[in-house]
Amino acid sequence: MTKNKTTNIKLGLQPIANRFLYKSVKKPLCFDMEFMWNNDLNCMSLKKPFPVKELKPKFDWITCFEPEDHLDELSILISKLNNINHNSIIGGFSFKDDTTITRLNKIGYKNTWRIDPNSDLGINDPITSIETFQSKFNRNISNKIILKNQKSDIFIARHVIEHSYNISEFIQTCQSFVKNNGYIIFELPDCERAMRAGDCTILWEEHVNYFTENSFKNLVKKFNLDIVFWKSYKYPLENSILVILKNNSLKDNILKENIIEIDEIEIFLTFKEKLFQRKLEIYEKLLNFKKNIGPIVLLGAGHLSSTFISVNGLENIIDFIIDDNHFKNKMFMPNGKQRILSSQSLDLNNYKLCLLGTNPQHHKNIIQKHNDFIKNGGIMKSIFVGTEHDICEFL
Repeated sequence: MTKNKTTNIKLGLQPIANRFLYKSVKKPLCFDMEFMWNNDLNCMSLKKPFPVKELKPKFDWITCFEPEDHLDELSILISKLNNINHNSIIGGFSFKDDTTITRLNKIGYKNTWRIDPNSDLGINDPITSIETFQSKFNRNISNKIILKNQKSDIFIARHVIEHSYNISEFIQTCQSFVKNNGYIIFELPDCERAMRAGDCTILWEEHVNYFTENSFKNLVKKFNLDIVFWKSYKYPLENSILVILKNNSLKDNILKENIIEIDEIEIFLTFKEKLFQRKLEIYEKLLNFKKNIGPIVLLGAGHLSSTFISVNGLENIIDFIIDDNHFKNKMFMPNGKQRILSSQSLDLNNYKLCLLGTNPQHHKNIIQKHNDFIKNGGIMKSIFVGTEHDICEFL
């Protein structure tokens, strides 16, 4: 495959995954979702990001979780950085950095701060999240925050950069918070494994850019940022890239990273090909299962399940969604079709197939919990590519 064969990934109208509904609707709020190859960033990007005001959660019970098993290791790494001591100033971007800052506080780093959305960014709505924070984060606002907190020796921004509508401005603003030869710590999803497998659940309207290790390494080098530490931590759902960068460094103690020559466009084209192959396979096999064996239910009413249903066109194939979050009980998925019921109120024995849309880390416990369903002939399979119970390995 060559570059001139690159075409966009067009998915048509897609709902906003956090827009749960109180009633079934025929035409839910949707926006056109199309992914392109971004030559400037050397990665896959959302061609036209959804409006920030529409991405803003409508409910105060919407939550997000990032993998954190590696954060103890991150705390140790920070403590060993050159010229960092217990008097160093450490700043954080958002609530996603609170658990890291708490760990640092416990081992003696007390001079810490974190951006306050209200007083620092002028955001008065408490329901807003990363989608709004990134839109207000720029050099003009940073000057005020620096006057309040001083420049940092370390600035941490976990799982934010992939949300940024303007990555250059985002990185430059992060740099403005850091002293000369200070450190910036980014963490972001490593998308390569999912893209090579054609896993549609990686797609989310809140993520604008989709990096691999190689593409992100090339990006940070454009900003006079030198790599001090780099690692992609392995997780069942999504690997996490953690990178510690030195700002305007004097080139001492820098990790000499060899950029592997990979044609990143080939990863994009592979993703497109396998995405649509898997879409066709899933649709046909689930439709056949429903017609010939029995109804289908999906466990987990998060954005991963929403993407799986809408991208694969399964709105009329999956009957109900199981989720024990009481706030979601009896609401409808953002596509306006499936009602969300608790595991207590929905008799699983009326169904033949239960798809698992929760984090694969929890699948083993979920299967054990619903052992009676399986004993009665029910089947539980994962919506995620390559997991132990991958639905495509079964159908």
